[in-house]
Amino acid sequence: MLFSLWVKFKKIFRGLGRHSKLMAVLFSFCLLIYPHIVYGASVVDLIKRGVGTFILIVVGFAVGVINAAIGQLLILVVNVLTQVANYSHIADAKIIDTGWPIIRDLCNMFFILGLLIIAFATILQIESYNAKRLLPKLFLAAVLINFSRLIAKIIVDFAQTIMDIFVNGFAANGGAAIVSILTFKEMTMFDAITAPLTENATWQTTASIILSSIALIVTFVVMIVITLILVARIVFLWFYIILSPFAFLAAVFPASRGYAAQWWSGFIKQATIGPLLAFFIWLVLSTAGQSILDMQTINPLSSSEVVPPSGMISFF
Repeated sequence: MLFSLWVKFKKIFRGLGRHSKLMAVLFSFCLLIYPHIVYGASVVDLIKRGVGTFILIVVGFAVGVINAAIGQLLILVVNVLTQVANYSHIADAKIIDTGWPIIRDLCNMFFILGLLIIAFATILQIESYNAKRLLPKLFLAAVLINFSRLIAKIIVDFAQTIMDIFVNGFAANGGAAIVSILTFKEMTMFDAITAPLTENATWQTTASIILSSIALIVTFVVMIVITLILVARIVFLWFYIILSPFAFLAAVFPASRGYAAQWWSGFIKQATIGPLLAFFIWLVLSTAGQSILDMQTINPLSSSEVVPPSGMISFF
């Protein structure tokens, strides 16, 4: 009799051993829903909360690993962005020292050709190339050609000075500040798992965690794009400064004034895009950071409260 009972128990434990993984999951699930039993919840509510809390733990761990990796990369990208944005020797680059004198000398040679064009146009009585109209402009262009680099440098340095004001506002801890804003504790709170969270609060927290990770990835991509734009801006400004003598010479003759207008349009665009980007980065960081501080002041959290991702929304 006793021997037969022993055999039966032995078979039962052997069967449980073959399903050890399933038993471990069930045991963990029971631990998750145990805190809610004290509060007299129904079986259905217990299952819902247990599943939600289990998903919250898994998602929180996975997102935490992803956020940690992307956060470090984001800090690196923002540091590179800051270095590029703080580059203030655009007009003093060696490529300009080599290229600009060649273009200047070519334009000075075209000054003689311009005089001949005006002379023949006057003889042929072409009104648009009348000597009285073009000669003052040509002589003025002859002077400005030799100062074209200085004029372009003044414009670029002025834009860079404005840009530095905003860059210095977020340069100290820009990357860390962005990561902190997008993944602040109240947005990704899942440390008080054993607290009796409601079903809505559990899923709300899970959604907040996922959204914070998505926001971090999007911000990482955006910062890379902004960095590439600023690098391209420097290269474009180099070539615009090198070609600046042509812009002043082309403004003299009616047939080439369109090219001069294109040069000025592109040059001003590249000079001003840097300060604009720096301003909006500074504005977003300041606004989002202040929004989070206000939220923490107005609605301090207890261990069982969950906050929707409003700080992250204000970031965008």
